[in-house]
Amino acid sequence: QLSLRKIEKLIYERPIGNRSHIGSAKVVLSMGMGVFTGFYIKALEYAAKLTEFCGGDPEIYIQRRKQSANAVEMLLWDEKTGVYIDGIPGLNKRGCSKWLPLDTENITSSPHTSIAMLAAGIVPEHRRNRLLEKIVDGKFEIGIQMYYMHYLFDALEACGCFEKYGMEQADAVIPVSKYTGTVA
Repeated sequence: QLSLRKIEKLIYERPIGNRSHIGSAKVVLSMGMGVFTGFYIKALEYAAKLTEFCGGDPEIYIQRRKQSANAVEMLLWDEKTGVYIDGIPGLNKRGCSKWLPLDTENITSSPHTSIAMLAAGIVPEHRRNRLLEKIVDGKFEIGIQMYYMHYLFDALEACGCFEKYGMEQADAVIPVSKYTGTVA
């Protein structure tokens, strides 16, 4: 059974642990709080649009989205590093298993959480370009996982920057120019 608990409108528990490797050290990324909250915020946007389209009142979804976005800004934005942290460490005390690693006290910042917030459309305009540049220039300790690239493309589109960065990022994964004959 899927368990998604909320604290201050942030998702903080999920059924499968997210493990990444920085050098030889295994890191648990605060149980996916930031990424899942970004997905939740985007889902609330779609729920509001769908409800309105069907003739209903979207206000509950609009308010939940605002509350979650405010919680992200208050709890996950790191002014010092200029990126979103992956989550609040140490919230999950259930223990370790094959599918749910024990949470750590380490504060981590992967590009995935910042991408999720950009794609959800909640990053304040004055931060967008600097955050995008950190992502596309690879300024994080870990890179963007291949499965996550479509979220990067969504984020670039949401920020109006796909033309500027999209093909460059696609070429980094699969050399598109090799197949299209264009110069990368």
